[in-house]
Amino acid sequence: MDLDLLLRKSEKLEIDFYKKPPSFSANHVSFEGTPRKHPYNSGRVILITKPFCKDVCYYEFKLSDVDGMEEISNIVDQEGNSLPVVRIWVKKGHVAIKSVPFIT
Repeated sequence: MDLDLLLRKSEKLEIDFYKKPPSFSANHVSFEGTPRKHPYNSGRVILITKPFCKDVCYYEFKLSDVDGMEEISNIVDQEGNSLPVVRIWVKKGHVAIKSVPFIT
């Protein structure tokens, strides 16, 4: 997946934000990163774990599996570009995709 495509500005996601951590912990798993809309599937969301690193890793979830999102902070690179960091709460037992680059 193209890094520029993932890091471009995107519209708001169709997920509710919470001011305090939700009480999902028993039935949900939390993931942290920078959220992005999926480039061609509107029913999915991409969560980039380390957006300013050379080797970008990300998770991909169905929007229907995500029950909530809370803002954590913003991260800034050396050029002054800022990206939001959020924690999303995903239902346990649902299938997601994890992308990790590696050298063969």
